Parts: sequence; structure tokens; C-alpha cells
Amino acid sequence: MKNISKSFKLYFEYIVYVIVQNIFKPFSFNAASSVGGFLMRNFGQFSKYQKIISNNISLINMDTSEMTKNNLEQTGRVFFEFFKLDKFNWKNITIENKDYLSLIRNHNGSKIFISAHIGNWEITRNFLLNEGFILHSIYRQANNRMIDNYIQKNRHRRNAYFYKKG
Repeated sequence: MKNISKSFKLYFEYIVYVIVQNIFKPFSFNAASSVGGFLMRNFGQFSKYQKIISNNISLINMDTSEMTKNNLEQTGRVFFEFFKLDKFNWKNITIENKDYLSLIRNHNGSKIFISAHIGNWEITRNFLLNEGFILHSIYRQANNRMIDNYIQKNRHRRNAYFYKKG
């Protein structure tokens, strides 16, 4: 019975994920980001993540209330932006010392880019792909295998390869 319940939960999560993505189809990148931030800032406090974030922030003796809300808002932005990466305006990105990217791209041999989860990490990866880099990325797969398969299908690009962590 437990396996049936878990399977139903995973399938339900997947259906909700696909429905939310389809609801946001007509939205611009910025609108989806704003709505996601608003939703998580205001309703994320009722999720299990609010308690995890608050506990982690309290370890460094900081006021958890506003920082937790800001963290939830940023998480909501990144999550909803993922649905709209195809509508991101790449002209909004400015690169300092862009000539270094050309040097790196033209270097014979392997290259390693290390990126932190600051803001939407998918934008950095997609920018590099648009600049002609071939990327092999290590990622943490989603807890729901159906959602993970859906994400990977939508990430597919001819110059992008993904490897599950572990």
C-alpha cells in the first residue's frame, strides 16, 4: 500500500509540474520570475522549506524572518524562471572582460567552469552554450524521476551533456 501511495504522490507531483509549466507558457521570463518570487515569499512559509531555512540561518545568529522570506522569494524566482528560459532576453547580459571567454573557447584542451547556485545557474550555462561552448554538466537529479526526465528532455541541446551526480 505504501508503494502505491508513493507512486500516486510522484505521479501527482509530475502532473502538477507539467500543468504549472503550461499555465506559464504565455508569461514573459520576468513576469514568471516575479510571480514565482511572490508566491514563494508569501506561501512558502507554510512549506517544510521555511523551517529548514530558518534553522540554518539561526545557526549564524541572524534574524531569520526577513532573510527566510528573501530566500524563499529567490527560490521561487529561480524555479519559475526555469519554465521560461526560452524567453530570456540574452541582450540583458553584460560580460566584463568578454575577451577571456574567447581565449578560453579557443584554448586547445579541456576547460572547467565552476558555478555556484547564485541566482539562476541555468542562465550561465545557457549563455555559455549560446557562445559556442560544449558543456558537460554534473547535476543533482530531481527527487521525482518523471520530473527529472521531463527537465532533461527540455534541457537537451546538441552541445550540452548532463551526468547525474553520484
